[in-house]
Amino acid sequence: MEKEKVLNLVTEALNKSGGDESKAADILMAMAEDEPELMLEFLNHGVTALRAIAEGQLATKH
Repeated sequence: MEKEKVLNLVTEALNKSGGDESKAADILMAMAEDEPELMLEFLNHGVTALRAIAEGQLATKH
């Protein structure tokens, strides 16, 4: 799955959850029902790693 797409989905989940990683994980799992590749990314890396990637990417954009 493209890194940019993962970043967008993780950012969307974190925004919807108000930054709560546990809620973001639930949101990502719900998204993964429609995005099988996201499920694989999520299982391989977990929300904490994906959040770190997202924050790093976002930090470079600001």
